[in-house]
Amino acid sequence: MSQSLAKVRVHIVHSTKHHKRVSFQDESRALYRRHGIALDERYAWD
Repeated sequence: MSQSLAKVRVHIVHSTKHHKRVSFQDESRALYRRHGIALDERYAWD
């Protein structure tokens, strides 16, 4: 297994644990805020 593939697998395992604590919406809001992008939540979530 390549080193890159191993890193991806580790990331997936950690992201699964992370998203049990932080919702996708909260993670997205933080990302938008961090990069100064306006988010109109009326259109962001279904």
